[in-house]
Amino acid sequence: MKVFELKSHLQATENEGKSKHIGKVTEFRNVRVLQLQLLAGTVVPEHNTDADVIISIQKGSAIIDFQGTKISLNSGQLLHIDALELHSVEALEDMEALVVRIQADPATT
Repeated sequence: MKVFELKSHLQATENEGKSKHIGKVTEFRNVRVLQLQLLAGTVVPEHNTDADVIISIQKGSAIIDFQGTKISLNSGQLLHIDALELHSVEALEDMEALVVRIQADPATT
């Protein structure tokens, strides 16, 4: 068992002239947990990943754009994104989220 402290990096990010912070919280077997923090107005350009992704908004809100289909995601909500699904992220306000990447187990595919 291990407890992880999730700290806000938004002020330091802004002080460094950056608009986003992403850092690994932990990793085990086929799962990686990341902390994503974006200043209001920041856009993460369209991309995909080879893993299923769960995004949990801890603070703030964002628009997740799936090639024109937009989902509003607010604090306390959870979103599942399939592997290889193209999407972009726009922070509507300062946002803090946990991103859980779940890689397919090669033994079962």
